Amino acid sequence: MSKQPAPLKPLSSVVSTQRQGVQLQRVYAIGEHRIRTTVYVDSYDFQSWAKAERWNGERWYEVATIPYGAMYSATKASYHKKSDVNEPILYVDTQTLLARVIEVLE
Repeated sequence: MSKQPAPLKPLSSVVSTQRQGVQLQRVYAIGEHRIRTTVYVDSYDFQSWAKAERWNGERWYEVATIPYGAMYSATKASYHKKSDVNEPILYVDTQTLLARVIEVLE
């Protein structure tokens, strides 16, 4: 089981609405690493996705993902109005991604 990281303060955080969904993108500093998490929840759950990427100085590389069937936010937010999807729902998957990234970086 993944250990949950201590709450990290994001360097940036943007919530945006897309045509059919809502996206939360955050950037964190974990040691010397810059990590970007992106959680997208679509009105159709199978089109939802979550990933974490590490900046290597030139581009972002994928480090961890959560399949839509395992996403907390997809099960709580799909088929809802976009206005009902809020940052706390998306934050659960962000924390899961961060825990996976920390395991990879160790």
